[in-house]
Amino acid sequence: MHPAPLPLAARPWDVALAAALLSMAAGGAMFDTLVVFDLPIHPDAESPLGRAAYAYASRADPLLLLRPFWARVCLTASLFVFIPFYVVAAAALLRAWAWIQLPAVIVGSVVFGFTGVLMLGVELFGPPGERTPDPALWLAFNAPYALIPLWLIARMRRPDPFARRF
Repeated sequence: MHPAPLPLAARPWDVALAAALLSMAAGGAMFDTLVVFDLPIHPDAESPLGRAAYAYASRADPLLLLRPFWARVCLTASLFVFIPFYVVAAAALLRAWAWIQLPAVIVGSVVFGFTGVLMLGVELFGPPGERTPDPALWLAFNAPYALIPLWLIARMRRPDPFARRF
């Protein structure tokens, strides 16, 4: 028999993590959509989002402008798998749905691998032209996509995650 979950008021870190996941979903949905659907990212784009993405990408994220095939595959997975998962995981954290534990560890690990290893490796250590000219700005925008999944994994590390504060 599993212990009863603590009330949400006793789990403030779950509220914060849910908010972080929803923030990731919103940010990812905006930028991933531009790449996946090949929408314009340039200073004269009709869309304000396309112009904003260009302002950022021209300073810090050449892969967003280059759109290599492997990055499109990663962002397609993000748009259609990870982003919906973030929304479900946020709801699970707020409602104490224990079944989310294993999917959270699996998806969190994959997202960390995509962002924390693959993207970080290319953006910071990749070939010239793909490497970010502004690592601090790139990390400011992208580090949460590696750190929040680690936070989720840490939260789900032991049985009955909602029967304890963290």
